[in-house]
Amino acid sequence: MKLKSYILLFLSTAVISGGILVAGQMMKPTVVEAQSWQLHADTASETLLCSGTVERANEKTVSASCNLVVTELFVQEGEQVKAGQELFTAHRVEEASSAATQETYLRLWEEYQATGVIPDSAEEILAASAQSGQADSEEPFTVTSPISGTVNDLKILEGDSAAVGDEMMTVSDPQNLQVRLQVGEADIAEIATGQQAEITGSGFPGQTFQGEVLSISDEAVQQASTTGKETVVEVILKVLEPTAEIKPGYTVKASITTEESPDVFLIPYSAVLADDDGQEYIFLVQEGQAVKQPVTAEKEYANGLSVKEELPEGAHVILEPEGITEGMYIRETEGQPDA
Repeated sequence: MKLKSYILLFLSTAVISGGILVAGQMMKPTVVEAQSWQLHADTASETLLCSGTVERANEKTVSASCNLVVTELFVQEGEQVKAGQELFTAHRVEEASSAATQETYLRLWEEYQATGVIPDSAEEILAASAQSGQADSEEPFTVTSPISGTVNDLKILEGDSAAVGDEMMTVSDPQNLQVRLQVGEADIAEIATGQQAEITGSGFPGQTFQGEVLSISDEAVQQASTTGKETVVEVILKVLEPTAEIKPGYTVKASITTEESPDVFLIPYSAVLADDDGQEYIFLVQEGQAVKQPVTAEKEYANGLSVKEELPEGAHVILEPEGITEGMYIRETEGQPDA
Protein backbone atom coordinates (compact mmCIF):
# COMPACT_ATOMS: atom_id res chain seq x y z
CA MET A 1 0.00 0.00 0.00
CA LYS A 2 2.80 2.35 0.87
CA LEU A 3 4.36 1.80 -2.58
CA LYS A 4 1.08 2.63 -4.28
CA SER A 5 0.74 5.80 -2.21
CA TYR A 6 4.23 6.92 -3.21
CA ILE A 7 3.52 6.28 -6.88
CA LEU A 8 0.25 8.20 -6.75
CA LEU A 9 1.95 11.07 -4.91
CA PHE A 10 4.71 11.19 -7.54
CA LEU A 11 2.24 11.18 -10.40
CA SER A 12 0.13 13.88 -8.77
CA THR A 13 3.19 16.06 -8.23
CA ALA A 14 4.25 15.60 -11.84
CA VAL A 15 0.79 16.52 -13.14
CA ILE A 16 0.62 19.62 -10.93
CA SER A 17 4.13 20.73 -11.93
CA GLY A 18 3.33 20.24 -15.61
CA GLY A 19 0.14 22.23 -15.23
CA ILE A 20 1.96 25.06 -13.52
CA LEU A 21 4.60 25.06 -16.29
CA VAL A 22 1.97 25.12 -19.06
CA ALA A 23 0.00 27.84 -17.30
CA GLY A 24 3.19 29.87 -16.88
CA GLN A 25 3.96 29.57 -20.59
CA MET A 26 0.40 30.57 -21.46
CA MET A 27 0.56 33.60 -19.17
CA LYS A 28 3.92 34.75 -20.53
CA PRO A 29 3.38 38.06 -22.42
CA THR A 30 3.87 38.20 -26.18
CA VAL A 31 6.78 40.44 -27.16
CA VAL A 32 6.61 42.26 -30.50
CA GLU A 33 9.67 43.69 -32.24
CA ALA A 34 9.25 47.28 -33.47
CA GLN A 35 11.44 50.14 -34.61
CA SER A 36 11.40 53.27 -32.48
CA TRP A 37 12.61 56.85 -32.75
CA GLN A 38 13.80 58.96 -29.82
CA LEU A 39 12.28 62.44 -29.67
CA HIS A 40 14.69 65.36 -29.40
CA ALA A 41 14.55 69.10 -30.00
CA ASP A 42 15.65 70.03 -33.50
CA THR A 43 15.41 72.84 -36.03
CA ALA A 44 12.34 72.34 -38.19
CA SER A 45 12.45 73.62 -41.75
CA GLU A 46 9.77 74.49 -44.27
CA THR A 47 10.83 74.12 -47.89
CA LEU A 48 9.52 75.00 -51.33
CA LEU A 49 10.44 72.81 -54.31
CA CYS A 50 10.99 74.56 -57.66
CA SER A 51 12.35 73.64 -61.08
CA GLY A 52 14.87 75.65 -63.05
CA THR A 53 17.80 75.74 -65.45
CA VAL A 54 21.48 76.20 -64.71
CA GLU A 55 23.18 79.07 -66.53
CA ARG A 56 26.36 81.11 -66.39
CA ALA A 57 25.99 83.95 -63.90
CA ASN A 58 28.82 86.23 -64.98
CA GLU A 59 28.59 86.26 -68.76
CA LYS A 60 29.28 89.17 -71.07
CA THR A 61 28.36 89.33 -74.74
CA VAL A 62 30.87 90.98 -77.05
CA SER A 63 28.91 92.74 -79.80
CA ALA A 64 29.94 94.90 -82.71
CA SER A 65 29.90 98.56 -81.66
CA CYS A 66 29.84 99.64 -85.32
CA ASN A 67 29.90 98.17 -88.79
CA LEU A 68 33.26 96.45 -89.03
CA VAL A 69 35.49 93.84 -90.63
CA VAL A 70 37.65 91.62 -88.40
CA THR A 71 41.29 91.99 -89.43
CA GLU A 72 42.91 89.74 -86.81
CA LEU A 73 41.47 87.24 -84.29
CA PHE A 74 43.53 86.43 -81.20
CA VAL A 75 41.33 83.83 -79.42
CA GLN A 76 39.48 80.60 -80.13
CA GLU A 77 36.45 78.77 -78.74
CA GLY A 78 36.97 77.54 -75.16
CA GLU A 79 40.08 79.62 -74.54
CA GLN A 80 40.65 81.17 -71.11
CA VAL A 81 41.15 84.95 -71.20
CA LYS A 82 41.73 87.70 -68.65
CA ALA A 83 39.89 90.98 -68.32
CA GLY A 84 41.44 93.46 -70.74
CA GLN A 85 43.06 90.78 -72.92
CA GLU A 86 42.90 91.47 -76.68
CA LEU A 87 40.19 89.49 -78.50
CA PHE A 88 40.44 90.84 -82.05
CA THR A 89 41.25 93.88 -84.15
CA ALA A 90 38.80 95.30 -86.65
CA HIS A 91 38.47 98.02 -89.26
CA ARG A 92 35.50 100.34 -88.98
CA VAL A 93 33.37 100.61 -92.11
CA GLU A 94 30.40 102.73 -93.05
CA GLU A 95 27.12 101.13 -93.99
CA ALA A 96 27.49 99.53 -97.39
CA SER A 97 25.54 101.22 -100.13
CA SER A 98 25.64 98.09 -102.27
CA ALA A 99 26.81 94.49 -102.29
CA ALA A 100 29.49 95.46 -104.79
CA THR A 101 31.26 97.84 -102.38
CA GLN A 102 31.22 95.17 -99.67
CA GLU A 103 32.93 92.76 -102.03
CA THR A 104 35.51 95.41 -102.94
CA TYR A 105 36.67 95.76 -99.36
CA LEU A 106 36.69 92.00 -98.75
CA ARG A 107 38.77 91.47 -101.91
CA LEU A 108 41.37 93.85 -100.48
CA TRP A 109 41.38 91.89 -97.23
CA GLU A 110 41.77 88.52 -98.98
CA GLU A 111 44.67 89.82 -101.06
CA TYR A 112 46.39 91.11 -97.94
CA GLN A 113 45.75 87.81 -96.12
CA ALA A 114 47.22 85.76 -98.99
CA THR A 115 50.37 87.83 -99.54
CA GLY A 116 51.02 89.36 -96.15
CA VAL A 117 51.58 92.77 -97.70
CA ILE A 118 49.29 95.65 -98.53
CA PRO A 119 48.59 95.58 -102.28
CA ASP A 120 49.76 98.52 -104.40
CA SER A 121 46.16 99.05 -105.34
CA ALA A 122 45.05 99.36 -101.70
CA GLU A 123 44.74 103.12 -101.71
CA GLU A 124 42.83 103.03 -104.96
CA ILE A 125 40.47 100.30 -103.69
CA LEU A 126 39.91 102.00 -100.34
CA ALA A 127 39.28 105.29 -102.05
CA ALA A 128 36.72 103.64 -104.31
CA SER A 129 35.07 102.01 -101.30
CA ALA A 130 35.04 105.26 -99.37
CA GLN A 131 33.39 107.03 -102.29
CA SER A 132 30.65 104.41 -102.24
CA GLY A 133 30.25 104.76 -98.47
CA GLN A 134 31.86 101.43 -97.56
CA ALA A 135 35.05 102.16 -95.65
CA ASP A 136 36.22 104.63 -93.08
CA SER A 137 39.69 106.12 -93.09
CA GLU A 138 40.27 105.29 -89.39
CA GLU A 139 43.01 102.90 -88.31
CA PRO A 140 42.03 99.37 -87.13
CA PHE A 141 40.96 99.25 -83.49
CA THR A 142 41.28 96.51 -80.85
CA VAL A 143 38.48 94.92 -78.82
CA THR A 144 39.38 93.50 -75.38
CA SER A 145 37.67 91.06 -73.02
CA PRO A 146 35.28 92.74 -70.54
CA ILE A 147 35.87 90.08 -67.86
CA SER A 148 38.11 87.13 -67.07
CA GLY A 149 36.62 83.83 -68.18
CA THR A 150 36.13 81.41 -71.07
CA VAL A 151 35.40 82.33 -74.69
CA ASN A 152 32.09 80.79 -75.82
CA ASP A 153 29.77 81.04 -78.81
CA LEU A 154 32.51 82.39 -81.08
CA LYS A 155 30.70 83.60 -84.21
CA ILE A 156 33.51 85.33 -86.15
CA LEU A 157 36.63 84.48 -88.13
CA GLU A 158 39.32 86.70 -89.56
CA GLY A 159 37.90 88.58 -92.51
CA ASP A 160 34.29 88.33 -91.33
CA SER A 161 32.17 91.46 -91.38
CA ALA A 162 29.63 92.40 -88.72
CA ALA A 163 26.93 95.03 -88.46
CA VAL A 164 26.48 97.20 -85.41
CA GLY A 165 24.86 95.17 -82.60
CA ASP A 166 25.80 91.75 -84.00
CA GLU A 167 26.87 89.28 -81.28
CA MET A 168 30.43 88.13 -81.95
CA MET A 169 31.24 85.98 -78.89
CA THR A 170 30.58 85.64 -75.16
CA VAL A 171 33.02 85.53 -72.26
CA SER A 172 31.84 83.78 -69.12
CA ASP A 173 33.19 82.77 -65.73
CA PRO A 174 32.82 78.95 -65.47
CA GLN A 175 33.08 79.10 -61.67
CA ASN A 176 30.13 81.45 -61.37
CA LEU A 177 26.81 79.65 -62.01
CA GLN A 178 23.21 80.42 -61.20
CA VAL A 179 19.81 78.73 -61.50
CA ARG A 180 16.90 80.56 -63.11
CA LEU A 181 13.67 79.43 -61.40
CA GLN A 182 10.01 80.02 -62.21
CA VAL A 183 7.99 80.27 -58.97
CA GLY A 184 4.19 80.27 -59.00
CA GLU A 185 2.45 83.42 -57.83
CA ALA A 186 0.83 81.51 -54.94
CA ASP A 187 4.26 80.65 -53.51
CA ILE A 188 6.36 83.73 -54.28
CA ALA A 189 5.42 85.46 -51.01
CA GLU A 190 7.41 82.76 -49.18
CA ILE A 191 10.63 83.55 -51.09
CA ALA A 192 13.15 86.15 -49.90
CA THR A 193 16.71 87.00 -50.90
CA GLY A 194 19.35 85.24 -48.82
CA GLN A 195 17.32 82.06 -48.28
CA GLN A 196 19.32 78.85 -48.58
CA ALA A 197 18.53 76.02 -50.99
CA GLU A 198 19.63 72.52 -51.99
CA ILE A 199 20.07 71.83 -55.70
CA THR A 200 19.69 68.34 -57.19
CA GLY A 201 19.46 67.05 -60.74
CA SER A 202 19.66 63.97 -62.94
CA GLY A 203 22.81 65.36 -64.55
CA PHE A 204 24.73 64.83 -61.30
CA PRO A 205 23.00 61.90 -59.51
CA GLY A 206 23.76 61.46 -55.83
CA GLN A 207 25.17 64.98 -55.49
CA THR A 208 23.62 68.03 -53.86
CA PHE A 209 24.82 71.59 -54.36
CA GLN A 210 24.06 74.45 -52.02
CA GLY A 211 22.46 77.64 -53.29
CA GLU A 212 21.26 81.04 -52.15
CA VAL A 213 18.40 83.20 -53.40
CA LEU A 214 20.09 86.09 -55.20
CA SER A 215 17.21 88.07 -56.69
CA ILE A 216 13.45 88.08 -57.26
CA SER A 217 11.91 89.68 -60.32
CA ASP A 218 9.71 92.73 -59.83
CA GLU A 219 7.26 91.47 -62.44
CA ALA A 220 5.16 88.35 -62.95
CA VAL A 221 4.71 86.74 -66.36
CA GLN A 222 2.49 84.07 -67.83
CA GLN A 223 3.93 80.84 -69.16
CA ALA A 224 2.44 77.74 -70.72
CA SER A 225 1.90 74.69 -68.51
CA THR A 226 0.28 71.27 -68.78
CA THR A 227 -2.97 72.77 -67.46
CA GLY A 228 -2.94 75.90 -69.61
CA LYS A 229 -1.25 79.12 -68.54
CA GLU A 230 0.12 79.97 -65.13
CA THR A 231 1.50 83.16 -63.64
CA VAL A 232 5.07 82.87 -62.40
CA VAL A 233 7.82 85.08 -61.02
CA GLU A 234 11.46 84.62 -61.97
CA VAL A 235 13.88 83.90 -59.13
CA ILE A 236 17.67 83.72 -59.51
CA LEU A 237 19.52 81.25 -57.28
CA LYS A 238 23.30 81.52 -56.92
CA VAL A 239 25.11 78.16 -56.95
CA LEU A 240 27.60 78.07 -54.08
CA GLU A 241 30.90 76.30 -54.77
CA PRO A 242 29.99 74.70 -58.12
CA THR A 243 32.13 71.94 -59.59
CA ALA A 244 32.57 70.56 -63.09
CA GLU A 245 29.64 68.15 -62.51
CA ILE A 246 27.00 70.89 -62.64
CA LYS A 247 26.86 72.43 -66.10
CA PRO A 248 25.05 75.31 -67.79
CA GLY A 249 21.89 74.07 -69.46
CA TYR A 250 21.08 71.36 -66.90
CA THR A 251 17.51 71.13 -65.60
CA VAL A 252 17.52 70.97 -61.79
CA LYS A 253 15.29 70.91 -58.72
CA ALA A 254 15.84 73.49 -55.99
CA SER A 255 14.49 72.96 -52.48
CA ILE A 256 14.41 76.44 -50.92
CA THR A 257 14.27 76.71 -47.12
CA THR A 258 11.56 79.31 -46.55
CA GLU A 259 11.32 79.12 -42.75
CA GLU A 260 13.24 77.62 -39.84
CA SER A 261 11.90 77.03 -36.32
CA PRO A 262 14.42 76.06 -33.61
CA ASP A 263 13.83 73.67 -30.69
CA VAL A 264 10.87 71.79 -32.15
CA PHE A 265 9.96 68.19 -31.33
CA LEU A 266 9.20 66.63 -34.69
CA ILE A 267 7.18 63.41 -34.88
CA PRO A 268 7.89 61.40 -38.05
CA TYR A 269 4.86 61.04 -40.31
CA SER A 270 5.35 57.26 -40.34
CA ALA A 271 4.62 57.16 -36.57
CA VAL A 272 1.16 58.74 -36.79
CA LEU A 273 -2.10 56.78 -37.11
CA ALA A 274 -5.74 57.89 -36.96
CA ASP A 275 -8.78 56.12 -35.49
CA ASP A 276 -12.25 55.87 -37.02
CA ASP A 277 -13.18 59.28 -35.60
CA GLY A 278 -10.18 60.94 -37.21
CA GLN A 279 -8.29 61.34 -33.95
CA GLU A 280 -4.57 61.03 -34.60
CA TYR A 281 -2.39 59.11 -32.18
CA ILE A 282 1.05 57.63 -31.72
CA PHE A 283 2.48 54.83 -29.59
CA LEU A 284 5.16 55.53 -27.01
CA VAL A 285 7.27 52.81 -25.43
CA GLN A 286 7.11 53.07 -21.64
CA GLU A 287 8.61 50.37 -19.39
CA GLY A 288 8.73 48.04 -22.37
CA GLN A 289 5.06 48.39 -23.28
CA ALA A 290 3.17 50.25 -26.02
CA VAL A 291 1.22 53.22 -24.66
CA LYS A 292 -1.28 55.00 -26.90
CA GLN A 293 -0.88 58.79 -26.97
CA PRO A 294 -3.47 60.96 -28.77
CA VAL A 295 -1.90 63.92 -30.58
CA THR A 296 -3.13 67.07 -32.31
CA ALA A 297 -1.06 68.30 -35.24
CA GLU A 298 0.15 71.86 -34.85
CA LYS A 299 2.30 72.42 -37.94
CA GLU A 300 3.58 70.24 -40.76
CA TYR A 301 7.18 70.36 -41.96
CA ALA A 302 9.08 68.53 -44.67
CA ASN A 303 10.45 65.92 -42.25
CA GLY A 304 7.70 65.63 -39.65
CA LEU A 305 5.02 67.44 -37.68
CA SER A 306 4.88 69.26 -34.37
CA VAL A 307 1.97 68.61 -31.99
CA LYS A 308 0.17 70.66 -29.36
CA GLU A 309 0.68 68.05 -26.63
CA GLU A 310 3.82 68.31 -24.51
CA LEU A 311 5.87 65.15 -24.96
CA PRO A 312 8.91 64.38 -22.83
CA GLU A 313 12.29 64.80 -24.47
CA GLY A 314 13.86 61.42 -25.07
CA ALA A 315 10.50 59.63 -25.37
CA HIS A 316 10.56 56.61 -27.67
CA VAL A 317 8.01 56.74 -30.50
CA ILE A 318 7.16 53.57 -32.44
CA LEU A 319 7.66 53.96 -36.19
CA GLU A 320 5.14 52.30 -38.51
CA PRO A 321 2.95 51.08 -35.62
CA GLU A 322 0.36 49.23 -37.72
CA GLY A 323 -0.65 46.10 -35.80
CA ILE A 324 0.49 47.49 -32.43
CA THR A 325 -2.13 47.64 -29.66
CA GLU A 326 -2.14 49.25 -26.25
CA GLY A 327 -0.20 47.26 -23.65
CA MET A 328 1.81 45.10 -26.05
CA TYR A 329 5.33 44.33 -24.89
CA ILE A 330 7.85 45.83 -27.30
CA ARG A 331 11.38 44.77 -28.16
CA GLU A 332 12.81 47.98 -29.61
CA THR A 333 15.23 48.33 -32.49
CA GLU A 334 16.60 51.69 -33.54
CA GLY A 335 14.87 53.05 -36.62
CA GLN A 336 15.17 56.02 -38.93
CA PRO A 337 12.13 58.02 -40.04
CA ASP A 338 11.41 58.28 -43.72
CA ALA A 339 12.95 61.36 -45.35
